[in-house]
Amino acid sequence: EIGGSELPLPLYERAVRQLCPNIICAYGATETGRISTAPMTALVAHPGAVGYTNPGVDAEAVDRSGAPLPAGAEGTLRIRSDLCVSSYFGNDALSANVFRDGWVYTNDIATVGADGLITMTGRSGDVINKGGTKVSPAAIEAVLLTYPGITQAAAFGAPDAVGLTQIWSAVVSNVPVERDRLRAFCVERLGYTAPIGFIVTDMLPRTDTGKVRREELVKVASDAMRRPPS
Repeated sequence: EIGGSELPLPLYERAVRQLCPNIICAYGATETGRISTAPMTALVAHPGAVGYTNPGVDAEAVDRSGAPLPAGAEGTLRIRSDLCVSSYFGNDALSANVFRDGWVYTNDIATVGADGLITMTGRSGDVINKGGTKVSPAAIEAVLLTYPGITQAAAFGAPDAVGLTQIWSAVVSNVPVERDRLRAFCVERLGYTAPIGFIVTDMLPRTDTGKVRREELVKVASDAMRRPPS
């Protein structure tokens, strides 16, 4: 069983070959408990899907005003169930933002299908704004993970020397990476949203819960774009 986020297809295929053919995806949060569950065999045809809502769980995608969106429309994911907590201890300001009208407002951007299938498209703090175009890091990372040798990927936006947001990515690979070839690979598949630069590293910086520390990567990329050409 895996949880916390969608399982990229290349990693799923590797897990099936090396570990076990029966893999269950479970999505949830500390504030909500488990939200959705499904066998990966039911999700592989739906990129970004993390499962179907569990019994007793209400899940909705809402717009910026908190209004529910139609089935399949992308918005901020909110959750309601008897398992949800109602506040953060000692933090009234944060509680007022996250817990509203009986709902828990997550930081996830998602769609909720008429059948209850939850599909992640990003996190509100991670969405890249490139010249007014909103870009999901998850879509870029999914392409990067199909490149031979790449085992981990994180896409992010970083300000260049004049303050314009440029798309970058950090990758972990078990073979040497030729940046020009990787860039051409991404341009062919992503076009305008292809990363302009790549950080090749042995390990992505992560929090204790496994989330990528994108702010650290942003600093590395911004510093690189601000350095004069050698």
